[in-house]
Amino acid sequence: MATALDNIVQVDINLDNPPIDTANFGNLCLIGPATEPVLKQVDTYLSSAAVRTVFGTSEIYEAACVAFSQNPAPNKIVIAAYDPNSAETPEEAMAETLEAALNYGGWYGICPVGAIDMDAVAGWIADKERIAILPHDSIEAAPTATNGRCGYIYTGGEEFLANKYIHVAYMAKFLSYRPGSEAWENKTLNSMKACPLTGGDMEDLEEANVSYYITVAGRNIVRGGKTGGEGEREWIDVVRFRDWLKNDMQLRVFTLLLSNPKLPFTDDGINMVRNQMEASLQRGQEYGGVAPDEFDPDGNPIPGYTVTVPLAASLREDEKSDRILKDCRFSARLAGAIRLVKIYGELTYNSDAE
Repeated sequence: MATALDNIVQVDINLDNPPIDTANFGNLCLIGPATEPVLKQVDTYLSSAAVRTVFGTSEIYEAACVAFSQNPAPNKIVIAAYDPNSAETPEEAMAETLEAALNYGGWYGICPVGAIDMDAVAGWIADKERIAILPHDSIEAAPTATNGRCGYIYTGGEEFLANKYIHVAYMAKFLSYRPGSEAWENKTLNSMKACPLTGGDMEDLEEANVSYYITVAGRNIVRGGKTGGEGEREWIDVVRFRDWLKNDMQLRVFTLLLSNPKLPFTDDGINMVRNQMEASLQRGQEYGGVAPDEFDPDGNPIPGYTVTVPLAASLREDEKSDRILKDCRFSARLAGAIRLVKIYGELTYNSDAE
C-alpha cells in the first residue's frame, strides 16, 4: 500500500540473487546397487542414521558409516542407488544412475560400493570434471583401468575385511580440506587398519600409483596420493585444485556479466574481467594451491601468478562485433607439497677450526 511519502519519493530496491554454484568440492557420492528399489534414485543424506532408514544394514549403509566416521566428518553425502533389474543389464542400470548422479550435482568425488564394475566407473569418470577413488586388492597386479581422474588405494586384500571401504574413508577424509590446502597423504583414516607392507610392496604400489595405509612411527597414515595407474598420473590434490580454480573463475566472470546491465567492450570493461580473474587466483593463493610471490637468489621477484588481457584498441572491429572477448590469459605457479625431507649433517668430536 502506497504511503504519503511514496507519493513524493519512490524508491525501489532490487534484492539481487547471485548465481547458485552447483559444484561442491567437499562432498562425495556413493554409488551402488540397492537391495530393494528406493523412492529416490539420487538423494542427499545428513547422517548414517538417515541412510539406514532408507537402505537398512546394506553395503551402502556400511560405506556411509565409514564416511561419517571420519574426522572431520562430512556434513552430508550423496547416494546414487540403482536397481540392477531396472535395465536390460546391471551395467546399463549403473550407467543410467551415474548420469543421474551427475545431473543431480552437489558432489565432487565418487566411490562405488557393493557388487559393481569398478573398471566401468573408472572409464566413466575419465572425461568428467570429477574424481573417483576405487579399492585395489593386489600388490602384484596394477589397476587395469587408469586415467588422470581415478585414484586407487590398497585394501590389504581378503585378510583385511575392515578395509573393505577404505576408498570411502580416503575420499571422505581429504574432501574435508579446502581445494589447494591438502596433499592426499600423511593423514589417519578412522575405522581402517594399517597394512604391514614390506619396502618392496610399497615400491610396487607406488610404481602402480596405488595409495596405501601403513604405520609409521606409531601412527597410521596414508601414503601415495596420485591418480592413474602405470603410465598416466597426477597428484589428486592438483586435479582437484585445477577443477576448483576453473569453476571459481567461471562463476566470478559469470556473476560479473549477470550483475551489470552490460559489460562494455572497452579497457574499463576488459579490466573488470581481469579483476575477477585476479580475485580467483588470489583466493587460490589464500587456499594454498597457487604459490605466493617469492624471490630468486638475486632478490628478483617471482610472482605467484600473472594475468594478461588485451587492450580494446588492439582488437579488430569484427572481434568487437562478435562480442567475444578473447586472449584473456593467466599463468600461475602451483604451490605443490613436500612429501619427503632429506637432511644431511655430521657429528664430530673435533672442530675443524685451528
